[in-house]
Amino acid sequence: CILCNKPGRPCASCKSIPYCSVECQQTDWPLHELFCKKLSFSPRPDSDSKLGLYFPVGSKVPELIWVD
Repeated sequence: CILCNKPGRPCASCKSIPYCSVECQQTDWPLHELFCKKLSFSPRPDSDSKLGLYFPVGSKVPELIWVD
């Protein structure tokens, strides 16, 4: 689980962020909502990849990237 580190199942929409319970998913939703649609278009390349925020120089908007 992204919040409590217990085993969990991935978000049904983006299939990237794991949650152990409905409570954890609801708690994280305000932040996850911002990224969920973006993640659904960019599936995790492999199980070892981690999601990162990239702040390009000169840009006001960070990008989501997969990091090995």
